[in-house]
Amino acid sequence: MGKSGLQFALIEQGRVEDAGNVYPAQEMNRPVALLSLSLAGRLARKTNEAAAWQSAALKVLRTSGVDSERAVAALESTTSPTDAALDEIALPVGLKALVLAELAATHPEDRARLAAKARRLNVSRAFPHHLIERATAPAP
Repeated sequence: MGKSGLQFALIEQGRVEDAGNVYPAQEMNRPVALLSLSLAGRLARKTNEAAAWQSAALKVLRTSGVDSERAVAALESTTSPTDAALDEIALPVGLKALVLAELAATHPEDRARLAAKARRLNVSRAFPHHLIERATAPAP
């Protein structure tokens, strides 16, 4: 696990800047890590950094097939995706939960619906489970 484990632990601790420095930028090519950095940045209210990490994640996702392209389209859209559009995105369950959590963070007008969908798919206890839990927790 090595560097990846360190990066994930730093993300879970909210140390986004430190987590982003674990790997050189040119080696960052894992959508889960990149979207996690983006989501953690949003939670830390570091919107510029979050946007940069999301942009890097979208670049990687664009090269990963049609289902990833659907995720990219949803993440790039200025409007919240419909349930039908979300159903068309076929990704591994953990990655899809992360995409939904990111959508909930970027579409506050539809946060409750998107966060509930992310929580429903957040079934694995592996990273980024706790990050998704924090990002999709009901507002106090």
